[in-house]
Amino acid sequence: MPRMFIAIEPTGAVKTALAALRLDMPGCKWTPLEQIHLTLRFLGDVSPGAAKALQYSLANIRVAPFELLVRGVGTFPGFGSRQHPRVLWAGVAPAAGLEQLWREINAAANQLKLEGDESARGFAPHLTIARLKGKPAPQLAGLIRRNEHFTAPVMAAREFVLFESELRREGAVHRPVETFELL
Repeated sequence: MPRMFIAIEPTGAVKTALAALRLDMPGCKWTPLEQIHLTLRFLGDVSPGAAKALQYSLANIRVAPFELLVRGVGTFPGFGSRQHPRVLWAGVAPAAGLEQLWREINAAANQLKLEGDESARGFAPHLTIARLKGKPAPQLAGLIRRNEHFTAPVMAAREFVLFESELRREGAVHRPVETFELL
């Protein structure tokens, strides 16, 4: 069974802006630009039958296109936590269309009883731009401080994508299964 997730892919202009944030830091593995995405729902392993039913449900979602603004950077968990940061992210500003799309995708996945109920945690829209290991490099705090007001070009969200994700030793490989237009 393939691992699946639903996401919005950022535009080339957003990826270019994110690439400018990169610097060499110990313990930091930058996300390949072609794999950066805004996860709307992680589903885990999905059977072929459930995937088909999900595709049908997703095709019936009606949300108008909307704009997204990628701004600021931070970590999960945040500084001050007892744990070391594990993820470096670029934030996504709240948008009514994004919230509506997230709710409808969650409703479709929950109705099919698919794994990954993210609605219980709430929605913290972000783009994972790097994975972090071990004690944070001293450069990390400076990168976050310097980019507190980072903004990428405004992005028009016109579609969302159902992906398969294959875990490999060298990292995950994401393949689009189906793209759904926002109407």
